[in-house]
Amino acid sequence: MSPHAILDIYMTTHCYLCGSGKLKIDKTELRRGVKRKVFTCQSCGLVFLDEKKENLQEFYASKEYRKKSSPVIGKAATSKMIFDIYAPVMASRLARVKKYLGKNKRVLDIGCSAGHFLSAIKPYVKECVGMEYSLDNAKFVRKNLGVKVYTDPIEKTDLPYKYFDTIFCLQTFEHMPDPLHFLKSIKPYLKRGGTVYFEVPNLHEGTLSLYHNNAYKDFYYHDAHLFYYNPSTFARMMKRAGYRGKVFPFQWYNFINQMHWLLANAPQTSGFDGLKDPVLVTAKDVKPSVRDAFNRWIKKVDKEYKALLEKHLVSDQMVFVGKPNV
Repeated sequence: MSPHAILDIYMTTHCYLCGSGKLKIDKTELRRGVKRKVFTCQSCGLVFLDEKKENLQEFYASKEYRKKSSPVIGKAATSKMIFDIYAPVMASRLARVKKYLGKNKRVLDIGCSAGHFLSAIKPYVKECVGMEYSLDNAKFVRKNLGVKVYTDPIEKTDLPYKYFDTIFCLQTFEHMPDPLHFLKSIKPYLKRGGTVYFEVPNLHEGTLSLYHNNAYKDFYYHDAHLFYYNPSTFARMMKRAGYRGKVFPFQWYNFINQMHWLLANAPQTSGFDGLKDPVLVTAKDVKPSVRDAFNRWIKKVDKEYKALLEKHLVSDQMVFVGKPNV
């Protein structure tokens, strides 16, 4: 039986991760009114959408996806827009991953989008390669970064086995319809002793688990994210696929972004506003020393707030760093 056939069985009657039939329907409607069920496994806690047959390569290459997934509300995403929004906020991510880079190392970024992460790490590695289903994004990366990008699943490429020192999968794993198959498919392409670095949203993040913001909950679940992980289910999925390692929390969006949800029950206009260093005072008629004092204060608050969320495992993101079992 194919892995996709197994997926159909699990997603309609059983938990994909533990096989339990104890499933609870938490929601029947996703972002923008899309009718689709959200299941929670009562045994292991995995959350996932009901099964839907579709061609992912066509889905992510479509204009409809660019419109729905745009980081700027009301505007269809372009590759340049995505790059311009996310490239300036790659410094913190680069700081987290630098230990897995090196001038003698080859790295792969699966789901490289418009190449903002590849652009950040390119100076620090021997070679970087991307994989991306969006043909427009792939073309943008090739043209602007001079990086090789594949648009097919890894097993359909001409990449050699045991080639990469590190494989990154950032904000992409939650899109995979068959996570275990995907995790097993990338193993042959890692060098012996190679590292995987996976970054996913955290289902236990504060806006949901601390503040129980219903507007955010309605926004949070959408048809591009098929699985929703908490620290336990994330670690369990990786272990079941034959990886050993640890899960680390981190907060990506800033303090103002979360407070905006609590006060306005809506997202900010642009994703960049939530990811950049927070600023309180921008008016030019305010005395510079006063403006700077308030903006230094909010940055201090932001730093402390993020550390508090991470300490209590309610940050908006988490990372798995590990290696395949020998």
